[in-house]
Amino acid sequence: VTCALVNINSINPSSSTATFRDFLDSRAGETVTGNMVSCLWMAIAHQRWHNISFSPDSVLVPLRNLALCRPSLLPLLASLGVIEPLHQVLKTFQSCTKSLMCLGLGCELLCMLSSDRALHLKLNRLGILPTVHLMKLEAEVRQIKEGPEGLAWAAVALFARETEDRLTEAPFALLMALHPRLGRNSQLMPLDEAVLSLIIDYAFFG
Repeated sequence: VTCALVNINSINPSSSTATFRDFLDSRAGETVTGNMVSCLWMAIAHQRWHNISFSPDSVLVPLRNLALCRPSLLPLLASLGVIEPLHQVLKTFQSCTKSLMCLGLGCELLCMLSSDRALHLKLNRLGILPTVHLMKLEAEVRQIKEGPEGLAWAAVALFARETEDRLTEAPFALLMALHPRLGRNSQLMPLDEAVLSLIIDYAFFG
């Protein structure tokens, strides 16, 4: 029911009812959002949730729509463990139309999660970056195919590239600042090791 409500209200987020928005922000909304994440795990594992079978895309679509219409819920989704099953979607991709749809939805959700700098530590600790990088390389090759399949791969390449750029932006900037030539006038150079180590930890792990 929640999946259907999310899909309906996300068609035009500005017209979604105040009751629905208040529900999402309530403790009950947090519970049902957590149930959606549980359903995603069950769908990936081909298991039933309370005697109901879900396909991964049937859960990924409302989760994507939820993130689109309520970006403020991204930290909640991360805290409820949505990153792990999304990572699994990328790692277990199989060459079929349905799996490609799931892959696109998973990459889009990870891209939205990476827009929150506070979530970079969790994303990096779960090893998202290497997986996204490999998926980007594969998608850039496959996007040359004609028709809907090529367009789907182009979308995967776009989301994977943007996610990778966000997760590597701070480390690359730091490495450039510490480079003998590129960072010749960098304000990081005079800093002592203790302060610099804190900056390095933040840049690489969020």
